[in-house]
Amino acid sequence: MSSLEGNFFRVHNIEQPTLVIASDDDPLLPKENAYMLEKLLPNVILEMIEGGGHAFVMTRPEETAMIVNPFLLKSLNNEKLALVA
Repeated sequence: MSSLEGNFFRVHNIEQPTLVIASDDDPLLPKENAYMLEKLLPNVILEMIEGGGHAFVMTRPEETAMIVNPFLLKSLNNEKLALVA
């Protein structure tokens, strides 16, 4: 088992609000990984970018920012947050 696989089984221990952003057509990271994280994380928000590919942060920066910014603004309320992209 790789260290990545080992860590995957421990994500349920992350209690802080977590934002998972994925693309529905990423050729390297299947969208099923994001759905699995959604099931495993106790306090998760999943956002799927349609047609975003693997580098959606660079190819779709405005759309990504519209997802990330509201999530990060919650940190102003002193919440601990986690971001997975």
